[in-house]
Amino acid sequence: MPSAQAHIEAPSDGRPEPDDSVLQQLLDLITLDSFTANPSTLPPCGGQPATLSWRITTHPERATSVALRQALSFVRFTINLGRDIFVPAVGSMQVHPPRTTVFVLSARYGQAQLGLDPTLILRIDQSLCSTTTITADQLRPLVQLAAEQFLRQKGARLRSPVGLDIGENGIHVHLAIVRPGTIDVDVDVDVVFQLYPNNCAIQLMYARYNVDADLPWWLYLVDPVIVGLIEAFLSLVIGNELRGELLNRFQSFLTSFIPSNLCVCSVSFATALGVPLGQLPISGGALLILTCPR
Repeated sequence: MPSAQAHIEAPSDGRPEPDDSVLQQLLDLITLDSFTANPSTLPPCGGQPATLSWRITTHPERATSVALRQALSFVRFTINLGRDIFVPAVGSMQVHPPRTTVFVLSARYGQAQLGLDPTLILRIDQSLCSTTTITADQLRPLVQLAAEQFLRQKGARLRSPVGLDIGENGIHVHLAIVRPGTIDVDVDVDVVFQLYPNNCAIQLMYARYNVDADLPWWLYLVDPVIVGLIEAFLSLVIGNELRGELLNRFQSFLTSFIPSNLCVCSVSFATALGVPLGQLPISGGALLILTCPR
């Protein structure tokens, strides 16, 4: 049976305040006659859509009072698609879920959310798929070497080993850089990459790219020429060239782990003993990449 999930304030137009008993009575006046998916199982990677169809019927003739019948006329319906969206009582829509998904139709009255039975499970057939695990320990030496080669060409070097961790917000990289000269310039670069599947491949984008340089305050007063050179280095080399180099190298690193005959369907985070990262951290973290035949 559906169940009331919230309690709302009294309406301002004279309808009765929907306390628990009123909500339950409203549920008794609503039936979900059908809720289907065609097809009921999809291939992986979202290549084919499924059509969800439903029919909801309200029964005002069953209301035991005029007030309840009036309240029923204000009920609206929603479906969960990442967020709740309003739908008609009878309708259909196409969906491309990336993984097996439970769809729920709900009745809404004010701020109350009333779940309807039955729910619908749309399954993704992953019987021919496999999971590739990429750990932070595998990526870290690759990034270390790439950063050293790039910075050497630009007259700079790393002050300390590259920091790299994989967490729930993506891949976090920290580079501690020094540019030797008349005045040594220490630069810290903090980067967060987010990943998602795109056209059967892994796509990366910057969620954060922060550059912090430690310059003595007096330098701005005594030698503006050196300040100008340093600022040009930070803007051109660190802010532009290194930004592009890191993105291209990471894209290449991750792609090298995936055979060309496989399609990347989803990217998630590693778990330990079934507990997500953040609750039981893995040292350095890891990515789980679901791949399926093209």
